[in-house]
Amino acid sequence: MVSTGVARARFLFGPGFGCGTRASLTDTVEPSLSGRASPTAVGVMGTRRTSARLKTRNVVLGRTALKDAVTVRVWDLPIRLFHWVLVALVAAQVVTGLAGWLDWHLILGPAVLALMLFRLAWGLAGSTTARFSHFVVRPAAVRAYLANRHAGVPWPGVGHNPLGALSVIALLAMVAAQTVTGLFTSDDILTDGPLVSLASSAAVKLATKLHHRGLLALAMLVGLHVAAILYYRLADRDDLVTPMLTGVKTIPASWRPTLVFVGTGRAVALAVASAALVWGGLAWLAG
Repeated sequence: MVSTGVARARFLFGPGFGCGTRASLTDTVEPSLSGRASPTAVGVMGTRRTSARLKTRNVVLGRTALKDAVTVRVWDLPIRLFHWVLVALVAAQVVTGLAGWLDWHLILGPAVLALMLFRLAWGLAGSTTARFSHFVVRPAAVRAYLANRHAGVPWPGVGHNPLGALSVIALLAMVAAQTVTGLFTSDDILTDGPLVSLASSAAVKLATKLHHRGLLALAMLVGLHVAAILYYRLADRDDLVTPMLTGVKTIPASWRPTLVFVGTGRAVALAVASAALVWGGLAWLAG
């Protein structure tokens, strides 16, 4: 028998944790909660399907109390590490930039860029809830989500809801824009971004201006993001932070999401490739 500790680890990190087995490759595509086909495990090495552990308890989602609930795996380890490492790096970039510690600012910039490149790759080839195809929806889906919220109908999905997806995309785009403009930013005294030599004086001035003004826009987006998290926690009793730490969430048993989780080996390979591409590319361009 598997010990309790190993069983818990396998639930959090995937059923293949601690053993050399692979998931079955006979899975079929089933509808996801976003209305689109979920990624399938057919022909994909290292994919694993989540299983729910039944619990009978009261769960409050929106204004609806539900007795029967299940605890399911929602976020994989790579997406959780990405989220919190990005939080730490962005905070460090803000502090080093405002404090004038530009040497550290320039060191951390490429790290953020590599992280963003990894997120792009994981959004295309990662687990179900990490994929852009799972949470990026049409405007009609956002309107339907808002209408259902107004009527007190809980959103029957996991991962980023249609409104939250807009926040995620805006934040990722803003961080990427700040990182790219930083490559061409100069203080006209001692410190230049790594690619300043490749741009004209006018382009450098524009990039510097956008980089400085972008900080306010980024701060506003982060503020809205945090405010939304607090609203869901206080108004809906929906905890969005804990699942991003543990990877699991309690939802109504009737929802039964079909999720596929990709092995962390692919994430490691994509992370290494992203880092090599960023630092190698910058060294080649700057040289």
